[in-house]
Amino acid sequence: MSKMMDKIYEDIDDSVNFSEETSIIAHSFELLKPDSCDIILLDSCGMILSGGKSHLRNEIADKTVERTSLQLEKFGVNGCPTFFLLADKKVLLSCNLKGLGDRIEKNFDLINSYKKKHDSLATYLDAIQEGISAIDKDGVLVFVNKACCEMLGATKEEILHKKADSISKERPLLLDVVKNKQVVVDKEYFMEFKNRSLHLTSSAYPVFDSQGEILGAIDLFRSIKRSRKLANLIAGKEASFRFENIVGDSKIMQDSILKAKRMALSDETILIEGSSGCGKELFAQAIHNYSHRKNEAFIAVNCANLPNELVESELFGYEDGAFTGATKGGKPGKFELANGGTLFLDEVGEMPMHIQSKLLRAVEYKNINRVGGSRTFNVDVRIIAATNRNLEDMVREGKFRGDLFYRLKVFYLRIPALAERGSDITELAEYYIRKLSLQMKKDVEGIDDEAKEILMKYGWPGNVRELENCMARAVFLCDGSRISAGNIAEAGIQIMESVESRCGSPGCHSLYELTSDRVREAYERSNRNKKKSAEILGISRPTLYKLLKLYNID
Repeated sequence: MSKMMDKIYEDIDDSVNFSEETSIIAHSFELLKPDSCDIILLDSCGMILSGGKSHLRNEIADKTVERTSLQLEKFGVNGCPTFFLLADKKVLLSCNLKGLGDRIEKNFDLINSYKKKHDSLATYLDAIQEGISAIDKDGVLVFVNKACCEMLGATKEEILHKKADSISKERPLLLDVVKNKQVVVDKEYFMEFKNRSLHLTSSAYPVFDSQGEILGAIDLFRSIKRSRKLANLIAGKEASFRFENIVGDSKIMQDSILKAKRMALSDETILIEGSSGCGKELFAQAIHNYSHRKNEAFIAVNCANLPNELVESELFGYEDGAFTGATKGGKPGKFELANGGTLFLDEVGEMPMHIQSKLLRAVEYKNINRVGGSRTFNVDVRIIAATNRNLEDMVREGKFRGDLFYRLKVFYLRIPALAERGSDITELAEYYIRKLSLQMKKDVEGIDDEAKEILMKYGWPGNVRELENCMARAVFLCDGSRISAGNIAEAGIQIMESVESRCGSPGCHSLYELTSDRVREAYERSNRNKKKSAEILGISRPTLYKLLKLYNID
């Protein structure tokens, strides 16, 4: 005790560096100390923590008090840091140092237990990837988690205990929640912080006490990109097809796959051409999944299915009140939904001319404006466009913008028609038979040789899509273990040799298995090359000439 008293006399310092634990003890002492008693609180080294400018403190500083007249009590057990209470023996009659020390210890334990629970809860909240922030009823930030700080690029010290509207140019959503006392769910909004613009989606909730009085508000928010990625995943808008899913070992198909893989490693736009049903979207999905964007969104848009008046709003989105019937709060377009990933524009040749100029700007400058809005959105999107039409001819005819055509055709990929793939036809047929047999719970093992011959001679104007549908019908109709030529005929596929023998007499067109649409499709697919058209249809060129004349195909 003598050494402790010497320490007190030697070093009396008002500028003690409080640790968190000593701060709790000092605060407890100030709350529990009787006003009538002159008592000093010291840390384990004898430094004075609290006690004020009391009579006793002044006497100690002046060394006028006798050591023998002082009473020093030591406390601190069960995790409580060691501390001392010092008092003049004259006042001990009215003050109980032991009782005061015990109460300080209990208060420390209580506060420390609450602190541990608070720290534990904060640790759990910091593990959440969504940002969390809370304000009191005056709009002061009282809590932020780790994810919130990471999104803002700030520390908790920079944000906490400040007015929410002082850290953002845009009015924070939480202030409106406190004002209106109403829940806001999945609200899209913008936040400006440190010259950064954050595009977020948030759900915010008012907080009330037991009497129903507003205490503040709390919100959970995430980047708009993450929200849209989750929405696309739930909606099944992710690319599921990969190159290894492509069935077919023909050289022409393997060359196309190799070319597509090389293109996938770049971010340049790709134009895919091929007739309907040959697998243009499947190649687009495979390219996406082979690229560095494979973990981001894949958004497909069929330009032929969109009404002209809706194409712009579907692609670029719209703001609240942009037009009659617009969704309240506005709506993001496909470019925004695909941000970071791939946007697949199917049947791009059907896009209206007045939209093509805006699409060109979006592809070139990677920024868009919503319909009815002035804010510019920067988008990081890889464009893959596809068409079953000859865009080069359309450019010459003035039906498609040349500058957009050349911007889309940085890379070019042609998907071969099924008729060009040789043995892939039977390989695909057997693949679909196995797949469909499982789905229909039938024991169909394959296809016989005569049926294979029919499949190889057929022109397949509907390509792989037509083949799959044909095999579905054939599996359904098959009563044995193997699909026969009869099943193929029942499924709607007829042998084409009969065409040659029926093309000499007037009125024979009523017997043609080759319809006008089928001939026109083959003719356009071959870029009006009569030799290739005849090969695709499985007929001679003289027969093709007669059919072109018969169906008035120019």
